Amino acid sequence: MINQKTILHENKKRFLAQTGRSKIKTLFTLMFIGGVIVSAIIGLNKAEESYRTDKLDNQISQIKYNLQKLQYKKNNLLKLNDTSDGIELGIFPKEMIKTVDGEKYVIHAGGDTVDLVNEDGKISIIFNGLSRETTIDLATKSKWEAESIMIGDRPKNEQQ
Repeated sequence: MINQKTILHENKKRFLAQTGRSKIKTLFTLMFIGGVIVSAIIGLNKAEESYRTDKLDNQISQIKYNLQKLQYKKNNLLKLNDTSDGIELGIFPKEMIKTVDGEKYVIHAGGDTVDLVNEDGKISIIFNGLSRETTIDLATKSKWEAESIMIGDRPKNEQQ
């Protein structure tokens, strides 16, 4: 009987000694999990940026199409002087128009404003607040001509 208790006690000690992990194994496991999480976050950020760029490209295409429709009618393009005229004439998609305190603003997929400027008959659509990377992505992958729509903030000397 004593022999069995001693054997059980010895087996229990060995079992307890073998179940714990070393600190190094735990540290490597945590480092691996941390690396996977950081990679996932980076991947999600890139996917979100790509989605936003695609949405911006779609918005620009819709605006360009609406401008071409107005140009085809030939009588409404002369009425475009500023952003509020563009809203009134249906240049901007409805999803881009936001109302704050009774005043309408055009907000692009990047979250900043869009301005319409008519200078001597030359209409410019200005997408404010875009990052450099987004601007480059839009300019390189889009099907529209870059000179027809200004992307990014106006130069400082042109801002009103």
